[in-house]
Amino acid sequence: MIYLIGPMASGKSTVGRSLATALSTSFADSDAAVVAHHGTIPQILPSMASRISAIWKSRPWRACSPG
Repeated sequence: MIYLIGPMASGKSTVGRSLATALSTSFADSDAAVVAHHGTIPQILPSMASRISAIWKSRPWRACSPG
């Protein structure tokens, strides 16, 4: 499992997809997992403190990890 972490719009998803293809493995995007579980980012942020959003965003990584 490889995790790419960095600022918004820095190319993590683009690099991740390319890397997954090159390694013949799957790719999981945490933003997609957040949207699937909690709604879009614009829907989440107005109703939640920024800190809570960060915690929620970290949870999909566990779902993406095997075991």
